[in-house]
Amino acid sequence: MFLLRFFCDLHLQYTLLFCYTRFRGARFCDAPVQVIWIPYYCFSASLRRFIVLIDQVMDFAESMISEQEVVKDNLGPRKPRLLLAASGSVAAIKFGHLLHSFSDWAEIKAVVTKSSLHFIDKASIPKGVVIYTDEEEWSSWKKIGDNVLHIELRKWADVMVIAPLSANTLGKIAGGLCDNLLTCVVRAWDFNKPLFVAPAMNTYMWNNPFTTRHLDAISELGISVVPPITKRLACGDYGNGAMAEPSVIYSTVMLAVDSRAQTNGNIVL
Repeated sequence: MFLLRFFCDLHLQYTLLFCYTRFRGARFCDAPVQVIWIPYYCFSASLRRFIVLIDQVMDFAESMISEQEVVKDNLGPRKPRLLLAASGSVAAIKFGHLLHSFSDWAEIKAVVTKSSLHFIDKASIPKGVVIYTDEEEWSSWKKIGDNVLHIELRKWADVMVIAPLSANTLGKIAGGLCDNLLTCVVRAWDFNKPLFVAPAMNTYMWNNPFTTRHLDAISELGISVVPPITKRLACGDYGNGAMAEPSVIYSTVMLAVDSRAQTNGNIVL
């Protein structure tokens, strides 16, 4: 029990308010507050001196609580919650590598499209990372009132990264389509939170005028693009369109998110 005292307003200056409150391991209590009004003139001189002592004890206790709060704040922010997604590009073979790149920095959940599973090596997925597909989107909902997976993932995540982003999924996002779990998350996304994409496609697809239009459209939404690189592609062609290396994607996202966190305080985003 803590003994808290308050002096009343001028009309009740001879009355002392005692408030007894049970603290349950935190500054915010959930126990009923007991309030007792006692006329100040009822106290003897010795008791009045005791009240002064109680004041000093309470000042000390409150200062200790404040220091504990400061220490708690100085523990630093929690890990960012990262939703990492893959669409159907051959670059999805690097998805496991990408997950490992982020694993120490962030708490991760993953979303993959049906076509991306053709390239992803499931053995490369880090232990503990949950992979969500379109099947979970439908099987997790049974009746009105049940959680909707793409909405829950959108709420959970602090940041989303789509790598690789195929030409098909780029076009869907630019057009507002939402026909799978990944695009439903994007359609419901809060663009006050960062979203990064790392395109991966053939050079001729990358140079197509539609790609330019689609990139302009998603940029207007606030989506950040980690540009592709020039190299020998899986099809044998040489040119621009290969997904950026996982290390580059990781460093780009980490620096942007950490910079945002420092601006907004010690909550991640």
